[in-house]
Amino acid sequence: MPVTARNLLMVAVGFIVFACVSGIVLYQPIMYGDPINNFGIILMLTVPVIAGVAFRVGLDAWLDRN
Repeated sequence: MPVTARNLLMVAVGFIVFACVSGIVLYQPIMYGDPINNFGIILMLTVPVIAGVAFRVGLDAWLDRN
Protein backbone atom coordinates (compact mmCIF):
# COMPACT_ATOMS: atom_id res chain seq x y z
CA MET A 1 0.00 0.00 0.00
CA PRO A 2 1.52 3.37 -0.96
CA VAL A 3 2.51 5.89 1.69
CA THR A 4 -0.02 8.39 0.32
CA ALA A 5 -2.88 5.95 0.87
CA ARG A 6 -1.67 5.25 4.41
CA ASN A 7 -1.57 8.97 5.16
CA LEU A 8 -5.05 9.49 3.73
CA LEU A 9 -6.39 6.62 5.85
CA MET A 10 -4.77 8.19 8.93
CA VAL A 11 -6.47 11.52 8.18
CA ALA A 12 -9.80 9.78 7.55
CA VAL A 13 -9.64 7.92 10.87
CA GLY A 14 -8.74 11.16 12.66
CA PHE A 15 -11.69 12.93 11.04
CA ILE A 16 -14.11 10.14 11.99
CA VAL A 17 -12.88 10.18 15.59
CA PHE A 18 -13.13 13.99 15.59
CA ALA A 19 -16.75 13.75 14.45
CA CYS A 20 -17.56 11.22 17.18
CA VAL A 21 -15.82 13.13 19.97
CA SER A 22 -17.19 16.50 18.91
CA GLY A 23 -20.71 15.04 18.76
CA ILE A 24 -20.34 13.80 22.33
CA VAL A 25 -18.81 17.08 23.51
CA LEU A 26 -21.28 19.39 21.77
CA TYR A 27 -24.53 17.45 22.16
CA GLN A 28 -23.67 15.59 25.40
CA PRO A 29 -25.45 12.28 24.77
CA ILE A 30 -23.04 10.88 27.37
CA MET A 31 -22.57 12.88 30.54
CA TYR A 32 -18.87 12.54 31.29
CA GLY A 33 -18.58 15.46 33.70
CA ASP A 34 -16.50 18.51 32.96
CA PRO A 35 -14.57 19.63 36.04
CA ILE A 36 -11.92 21.29 33.85
CA ASN A 37 -12.89 24.34 31.81
CA ASN A 38 -12.83 23.64 28.06
CA PHE A 39 -11.82 20.01 28.62
CA GLY A 40 -14.19 19.00 25.82
CA ILE A 41 -12.39 21.29 23.39
CA ILE A 42 -9.07 19.75 24.41
CA LEU A 43 -10.54 16.28 23.77
CA MET A 44 -11.82 17.38 20.36
CA LEU A 45 -8.36 18.57 19.35
CA THR A 46 -6.12 15.86 20.81
CA VAL A 47 -7.99 12.54 20.71
CA PRO A 48 -8.39 12.45 16.89
CA VAL A 49 -4.67 13.09 16.39
CA ILE A 50 -3.75 10.33 18.83
CA ALA A 51 -6.23 7.92 17.21
CA GLY A 52 -5.01 8.73 13.70
CA VAL A 53 -1.36 8.24 14.60
CA ALA A 54 -2.11 5.02 16.51
CA PHE A 55 -4.05 3.73 13.49
CA ARG A 56 -1.14 4.58 11.19
CA VAL A 57 1.39 2.86 13.44
CA GLY A 58 -0.78 -0.25 13.67
CA LEU A 59 -1.42 -0.25 9.93
CA ASP A 60 2.29 0.10 9.16
CA ALA A 61 3.16 -2.71 11.57
CA TRP A 62 0.48 -4.93 10.05
CA LEU A 63 1.43 -4.22 6.42
CA ASP A 64 5.20 -4.35 6.96
CA ARG A 65 5.33 -7.54 9.01
CA ASN A 66 7.70 -10.17 7.71
